[in-house]
Amino acid sequence: MSLPRIVVRWLQNLDLTYSVRNPTRDFSNGFLIAEILERYYGSEVPLHSIHCATGLAIKEDNWAQISQIFARKNIGISQHTINDCINQRNRAAVSLVSELFQSLENVAICEPFPPKPTVDHGTERKIVSPHYAKATASFKVKDSNIERTVDDMERKLKRVQVICDLKLENRSRSLSDVVVPVHAEIRSIPLEMVHNEEPMIPTIVNTIEALLVRTY
Repeated sequence: MSLPRIVVRWLQNLDLTYSVRNPTRDFSNGFLIAEILERYYGSEVPLHSIHCATGLAIKEDNWAQISQIFARKNIGISQHTINDCINQRNRAAVSLVSELFQSLENVAICEPFPPKPTVDHGTERKIVSPHYAKATASFKVKDSNIERTVDDMERKLKRVQVICDLKLENRSRSLSDVVVPVHAEIRSIPLEMVHNEEPMIPTIVNTIEALLVRTY
C-alpha cells in the first residue's frame, strides 16, 4: 500500500532531510515525522533530541516525544498505530502519515476504495459500497501474496483464480439485485363471478425469467 499522491506531493513540498521511498521503513523511527511537525510548530518540536537510527530503544524514545506533541496539539493518532509503525506492521506508516496530513492541513483524503461493507447493528442493515467503489480485477491481482510467489506458472494460476472468483462474486451480486421477493395481491371476489373472470397472465413471472436469462 503506497501513500496517496496528494500526501506524496505534500511531503515533497516540505523539503525533508530524506526522501520517502519506503514509507514502512522510512517512518518507523519517527525522525521524519518529527521533521514534519517541526515545519508546522517550529521550536515546540525538540528536533535536536530526535535521532535518526534503527535501534528499538531509540525508536521508542523518539515516538514517546512525538506522542507528547500529538497530545498537546490534539492530533488523534492512537498508540496502537504508533506501535505498529515502530514495528513496521499492518502498513501502519501509510495510515499514520495520511492521518497526520489530514490533521495538519485540515483536509480529507478521498481513498480509491472505501472500507469493506459493514453491518449497522442498530438496524441489522447491510451497508454496501456503490458499484463504482468496488475492487477491480486489476487491483486484486496485485495482491502482495500473489506477487511474492516465486514460480511464474503458480503466480499466473493464482491470478486467473482471483479473476474467476471476482467474476462469480459479481454475478452473484447481480442476481441478488435482480431476484426480489414478489408479494402477490390477494383479492376476494363473489363466487358467481368466478366463471366470468378472465385468465390471469403471469406477467411478473415472465418478466423475472427474462431478466434472469439476460444476466447470463
